[in-house]
Amino acid sequence: MPDRWPALISDRTIVFLGLAFVVLPVVITFVMKATGFIGQPTVPGDPYTGISAAALTALINLAMLELIIRTKKREAISDQAIGTIMPDSKRWFVSAILTYFGLMFLMGIVTVLLQIQPSEELKNASRDLITQNRAFISFAITFLSIVVIAPICEEIVFRGFLYGWLRQRFSMDVAVVISSLTFGFVHFQYLGLDRESVFIAMFFVCGLGFFAARLREKSGSLYPSIVLHGFSNLMVFWNLY
Repeated sequence: MPDRWPALISDRTIVFLGLAFVVLPVVITFVMKATGFIGQPTVPGDPYTGISAAALTALINLAMLELIIRTKKREAISDQAIGTIMPDSKRWFVSAILTYFGLMFLMGIVTVLLQIQPSEELKNASRDLITQNRAFISFAITFLSIVVIAPICEEIVFRGFLYGWLRQRFSMDVAVVISSLTFGFVHFQYLGLDRESVFIAMFFVCGLGFFAARLREKSGSLYPSIVLHGFSNLMVFWNLY
């Protein structure tokens, strides 16, 4: 096993963060609904229409980041173990951007061969995550939540803690596959769509997880995978906003 995968991430840490990743969004959503924060205004054109979902997403991810920081300190987990160190070369950031276009090219080939196209149902499910309101504050919170905060938080959880924990115990291939499938599964908002839409969504999300894990492995750092994830979300944001 490579030296950069020391056995510093405990089973208890993974279980704790896994439960938090599932439970925390539910708790915060319940509290904010109970306090009336979530809910669309009835007045058309209200500048705050749609901001609640974006603000809630940002809040949940910030809460997760705070929990991650506290867990890392309490468990004395090194930056090297979860990849929060800079890669040895800036070329990894270029590789991250090129990887995104490679993934899109691969998706194009698959959809052509299988003769399937993204449905309106899939597009609407994605639009539900992004407010269409053009007010600056709504735009800014949505952008920061989706393009900056979410990629950082999710990469630390999935390619940092989870992949690092798997990599301590299994080969690279096993760790890549399991972490990628787990990453795809937590994007459950797509699982209720029609079969073709679910396939396209899961192919993209799992593919993103696969290449992000490969970048994490080869560079020894989370930063290239964060760039890949953030750039991918930026493209989605650009196309749907």
